[in-house]
Amino acid sequence: ESARLVNGFASSFVQLTLDRKYDATTAARDFLEERIATVRQQVNDAERELVDYAKANGIVLLAGEDASGVAGTSSLTGSSLSSLNVALAEAQRKRIVAEQRYRQSSSISEVNASSAQLRQEKAVLEAEYREKSAYLQADFPEMVRLQNRIDELDVQISNEASRSADALRAEFQAAAAEERTLRARVEQLSSNALDEREDSIQYNILKRELDTNRTLYDALLSRYNEVGVAAGIGAAQAAVVDTGKVPGAPFSPNTIRNTTLGLLLGLALGGGLAILYERFTNTIKTKEDMNEKLRLSALGIVPVKEKADDLLEKLQDPQSEQYEAYAGLRTTLEFSTRDGFPDSLLVTSANPEEGKSTTSFSLAVQLSDAGKKVLLIDADMRKPSFVVEEQSDIGLARLLTTHETPKRHVLKTGNDNLFLLPSGPIPPNPANIIHTRRLVQILDELGELFDVIIVDAPPTLGFADAQLLGAACSGALFTVESGKTRTSSALAALNQLHMAGVIVLGGVLTKAKYSSYDYSYSYRYYQAAIANGPRRSELVTGLLDGSDSSDVWRKADL
Repeated sequence: ESARLVNGFASSFVQLTLDRKYDATTAARDFLEERIATVRQQVNDAERELVDYAKANGIVLLAGEDASGVAGTSSLTGSSLSSLNVALAEAQRKRIVAEQRYRQSSSISEVNASSAQLRQEKAVLEAEYREKSAYLQADFPEMVRLQNRIDELDVQISNEASRSADALRAEFQAAAAEERTLRARVEQLSSNALDEREDSIQYNILKRELDTNRTLYDALLSRYNEVGVAAGIGAAQAAVVDTGKVPGAPFSPNTIRNTTLGLLLGLALGGGLAILYERFTNTIKTKEDMNEKLRLSALGIVPVKEKADDLLEKLQDPQSEQYEAYAGLRTTLEFSTRDGFPDSLLVTSANPEEGKSTTSFSLAVQLSDAGKKVLLIDADMRKPSFVVEEQSDIGLARLLTTHETPKRHVLKTGNDNLFLLPSGPIPPNPANIIHTRRLVQILDELGELFDVIIVDAPPTLGFADAQLLGAACSGALFTVESGKTRTSSALAALNQLHMAGVIVLGGVLTKAKYSSYDYSYSYRYYQAAIANGPRRSELVTGLLDGSDSSDVWRKADL
């Protein structure tokens, strides 16, 4: 039944379109015949009116020119005016050249070819006269003869110059007369062209009306021919390509094909996601990863704090997980060397924001609470974490570029056993001012005053600061953020430290959790600090005695 219905509808639609097309063609042909007759009469009337107006006003178009242009440009008067303008321009050029030559006739006569021989002869006589004047008097007959000949040549040269000037004046006057004649003719034709332009306004109106009627007539005639051809063909707008047939079996869905495609696509998608996951999650997440992937002793692990918790309170609260984790790290570092905790410890990382400054601060606080005299050095001269005053002129950068005494740059903090050596003014390139000999000298002088020195260094990748600082320290602690630091970045940083001779005691895993962070490393860490200047870290609040802003700058009495 479905096949019968669809075939019937198709046949009826084809026949219906043929009938409608024939009726529409017949009506259109009748309308076009009537309209063409009317427009044809309008075209004839417009042509006769245009010719009569041109004859009455004397508008003559040159043979072969397009009469549809602007009046005057293709008329006889306009053509003559254009030719005379060209001739006038040429006459003006000739008159200017002739006038210039006439005005310069005096100088031209000096170099005229006709007087060249006379001037040459005069020059020879003058030379002879000067030569003989050395041993003859001016009234000597030979000298008188030479002088008379020279005077005669001067008269001839002057006459030749006068004749040249007369010829140039005559040429100038002829060119000026020709220019005046052409200018008068151009002015006369210009007046005629303006009069003709006024008369041509109505001519152009009639011409446009004629062109409009002729275009409309051609369009109607072309459409009439098309309608006649279409009526003779009688083709339908639709045709039956295939008739409706009863299917022998269901077309869709194809269960076997769909299952096979789903299985293959699922396997491909799963494999691709597994590869991407492995590629982008190749990070250090646990202490076992640090031991296996980095071949680095895991000295401690610090859990991540909750977003609502205050970092400073957690680091100073003995009951917090962070405090206990750093206490365990301090204890492990006590056994990292034969002499106990290193005299000078460098704290660095591969990338920024991995907890190195927090680790430096926590270790310094816990060692000072244990009764040791501790100095915390902010050696990150690119983006310092412990900024006490933005315009400060004391600090490590100042010590490295001068020979001042280090203890003059040490500041007291709220903890009696904890002292701070800030980074100082930010130099253009800190690596250029870090000299190993001067740095060792500074650490030696400070080592006599403090039990432990903790150096908060910048990240290792991309800069040479950490390598230069670590070479002067007793050991280095490498911080790794769990789930964020990529294995390749950590290995590259450790290789740089090893090549610089830095003794890496081990690593600490910070912000430990089971979710992953951003994998990328960006130099915006330092670019933002250079653009905006150093800013005070939240760690400074707990490091310095902030009861009075003037107390922050109390120099340590060492």
